[in-house]
Amino acid sequence: MNWLTSILGGLIASLVAIIVWEKYRQPKLIVEIHPERPAIQTLPGGARRAFYHLFVKNIGKSPAYYCKIFMWFFDEQGIRQVIPDVISGKWDRGPEPIIYVPSPGHGINGQLAMIEARQSFLIPFAEVLDIHHNVPAEGFCPVIKYENETECYAFSAWSYLRGQAPGHKVPEWKISPGKYIIEVELVYSGKKSQKERFLLENNSTAADGIELKKKQENRFTILWNKYRSLPFIILAVIDLGLILYFVTKFAQIKLLEKAAFVTQGIAGTIALAIPFLETTKPWVKIALTTAIELFIAGLFFQVINLIQKPHF
Repeated sequence: MNWLTSILGGLIASLVAIIVWEKYRQPKLIVEIHPERPAIQTLPGGARRAFYHLFVKNIGKSPAYYCKIFMWFFDEQGIRQVIPDVISGKWDRGPEPIIYVPSPGHGINGQLAMIEARQSFLIPFAEVLDIHHNVPAEGFCPVIKYENETECYAFSAWSYLRGQAPGHKVPEWKISPGKYIIEVELVYSGKKSQKERFLLENNSTAADGIELKKKQENRFTILWNKYRSLPFIILAVIDLGLILYFVTKFAQIKLLEKAAFVTQGIAGTIALAIPFLETTKPWVKIALTTAIELFIAGLFFQVINLIQKPHF
């Protein structure tokens, strides 16, 4: 039965290695607040408005394809939605849903004038983007605010079509003075998602008077993020203890079988740690490489052991 146990152990270890490798090379998105002040735009007539931006960075190992932004706006407690709609965000690099068409009635000196025409068919192209790793962060604007106004407005590509003069003011998306929670969800690669929350403080009439901050998590979440590797450490100690127990307890097990069991056990222990660690760290790459090499060594010992076994 030892050969059967070795084969089953190898298959399980292979499955674990594949899962860990896929986990290691997944994209990982984070949302950051831009350290600079909002982008101020002066409109014809002198009116000013500010675009506030958040930035998405991929610190993983592969691109996040077809990434979309969804936003919810809650009260300060994060319970009641102050905007009933789920708002799809617009990427800064996405096109504005505007095309320019000739206007025969507005020509000058016999030449046709070009006027803006808002087109909804361009909106889907502004709402999706591939987020690649090791490139500058991609931005989007969740809110805008006009000078000398107390309220601000949620913003998306639909603001171009539904907004009222002087533009981008969607009445249903108006946010009164106060503190609010913006929940941002990034959905990418057809199945993955990432959620983060931000605190919006709107207590000024200045266009640049909004404050955006990362929402502080509750104490339980902070402790979990700080000590989330503790369950792994306990399991790793138990795992290594079992390895030593079986190796020392059963003296009749051949040296090659012991070597195969130990190397694959250690490889599995290291592999279990990878999802709990920051995969951009160089030493994590070394640990993953070591786990793979130990796993291959365990398979090598198993093959030699099977060759040396007597056949009937």
